[in-house]
Amino acid sequence: MMTRWLCIALLALVLPGGAGCVGDCKLAGSPAGQPLNFMAQYAADVCLGPSGATGLAVAITTPEGLLGVGSAGLADADTGAELAFNSAFRLGPVSELFASALIVRMVDDGRIDLDSQVATRVPEAATEEPLAIRHLLAHRSGLKDYTAIASIDLTVGSTPAGLLTAAVAKGLQFTPGDKHALSATNYLALGLYVEDLLGMPWGQALHQELLDPFGLGATFVDGYDALPDTLAKGHNANGKDITDRMHPDNTGAALGVISNTTDVERLLRLLFEDDTFLSEASRLELRFPAEASAGDPGFGFGVQIDHLDGEEVWQRSGAHPGGYSAAVTFRPDLGVAGVALLTGKPSSPAMVSELALAYGLQATDQPEE
Repeated sequence: MMTRWLCIALLALVLPGGAGCVGDCKLAGSPAGQPLNFMAQYAADVCLGPSGATGLAVAITTPEGLLGVGSAGLADADTGAELAFNSAFRLGPVSELFASALIVRMVDDGRIDLDSQVATRVPEAATEEPLAIRHLLAHRSGLKDYTAIASIDLTVGSTPAGLLTAAVAKGLQFTPGDKHALSATNYLALGLYVEDLLGMPWGQALHQELLDPFGLGATFVDGYDALPDTLAKGHNANGKDITDRMHPDNTGAALGVISNTTDVERLLRLLFEDDTFLSEASRLELRFPAEASAGDPGFGFGVQIDHLDGEEVWQRSGAHPGGYSAAVTFRPDLGVAGVALLTGKPSSPAMVSELALAYGLQATDQPEE
């Protein structure tokens, strides 16, 4: 509560007309030139209402590599517990960034071939047209999204293999490689491929190959790790706890990462800026839309390539059925990122990450207070 009142007092001093900690989640009236943590807190406050979230956390990074964090709203609407800047969230489809990072690193060291057929290790992925690893990474497989199949009860625990079998039974929506269509089933199958290759559960593989060696200590795997004490509850648009609408066993590599804004920001830096993390060829694959030219709108490996205010951005956003959503927006030419993690049923989580990015573009490198 102290953060909120401090924000109100400071905004009254620095913004025209004494604006309070409410707003329309737009750039007009932004606190340009303020310390980055102040700007991140301001972004969280002005976006809470317009986003429709019960609670949200924001991270902003600048061209100088500075990091600002902020939060607003509730972690648990039933108890009234407030969200903290380091609260953890279920990332939903943004989990794909962690999976693609692991897999593309394994491509670099020769353990995975992008053109390998998935069914050689995952028999449940056998279809009338063979599926390659690259089809799954870029959402060009034609597999139906298991979270959208009415006969699958996501509240009841299953297995990734069982869910994949159910999705494959629905048939392909198109010939693999011909089109792009988001489907959580793609990354569910990729997790099974890694499990067979490494001989260990997906959660153990993610820790061993990515989380532990690269210091992502605030990141966990649903259904494998004990839940962190900082985990916010999932809510619907009315603030009701709907966390149980997605059983942890049904998330796998597609939706199963739990993290906070700072670890997500760290992963973006590794993926997009660290020359030692991926080879240049793999980084190009990651952000290069299939059947398109570099810089064209499209979808790479877990990353959407788009344009914002005329400039290229790399994004990923989406919702978790248990009442969470997440969005990241990155400007590759400047190294500026906006991260937004939300609980509730927001209209557009990307709206928040895009505003955070805009604030990062305005930020100065003055020291934090």
